Amino acid sequence: MCNYLTKDGIKCKLSPKKDICHIHWKYSIIDHKSNEIRNLNRSIAKTNMKTKTLRDEVSHLKEDITFLQSALKDKDNIISTMKKEYDQCIQIKQFEMKKARLSKYVHDMTDIYELKIFFRSKDRIDTIRDFRRT
Repeated sequence: MCNYLTKDGIKCKLSPKKDICHIHWKYSIIDHKSNEIRNLNRSIAKTNMKTKTLRDEVSHLKEDITFLQSALKDKDNIISTMKKEYDQCIQIKQFEMKKARLSKYVHDMTDIYELKIFFRSKDRIDTIRDFRRT
């Protein structure tokens, strides 16, 4: 006999030899499918919430990336200016070294020039005579 109750609360008498009649069998299928649909809707709602939170996280990460990129550009600019200043410092040091060499060279040249003048002068001859006498 069909175990389902009718709307009036009386047991169904359509199929006395079967556990379920053809009408209630259709209802049970419909109930089962509607339960599946409810479960699917719940899982869809959960996945929608997850995707929404993931989208929010992605947007926050994009903002963080843009912030970090701007900070990186600032640091790159600072590094490039430091490199330029370092190169200028090296150029200044090289200039100072060349200047020192040049001043030493000029000093040596003036000494040589003074020696040439000395050796051409009359004092040289007197100095050489004085040197030979001693």
